[in-house]
Amino acid sequence: GNWQAELAEWVGLWTGVHAGLAALADAASGLQVDRQRMRANIDALQGRVYTEACTVRLAAVIGRPRAQALLEQLSSRVAAEGRPLQALLLEAVAGDSQLAAALAPADLAPLFDPAVAAQPAMARATPWLAALAREFPR
Repeated sequence: GNWQAELAEWVGLWTGVHAGLAALADAASGLQVDRQRMRANIDALQGRVYTEACTVRLAAVIGRPRAQALLEQLSSRVAAEGRPLQALLLEAVAGDSQLAAALAPADLAPLFDPAVAAQPAMARATPWLAALAREFPR
């Protein structure tokens, strides 16, 4: 019998959902993608945006705790020294016999490619966007 009391809340819930979607649609309609500016923002981070991908890749070789500790150290050095994470990571891998035996520099290069980093999100978003386009054609 308690479910009848919940019905009174549905109006407010759906009103809130509608308002949120309307605001999102309004914001998205004026959205303009500036690829050059986006890339400049990524580059300004000197590779730190890729630390999670690097951690996952190194964790396969040295375990997650050690990989996390290494990437934290390298990220601090990026900030302190102003050197890109990719260069520091290559040096760290070359200086560690276990990592050097398992990873070549070519294995690490894709970790710093924004197109590669975006692939999982694109793979998840593309089917949803296609379904929405079919459901709500313009």
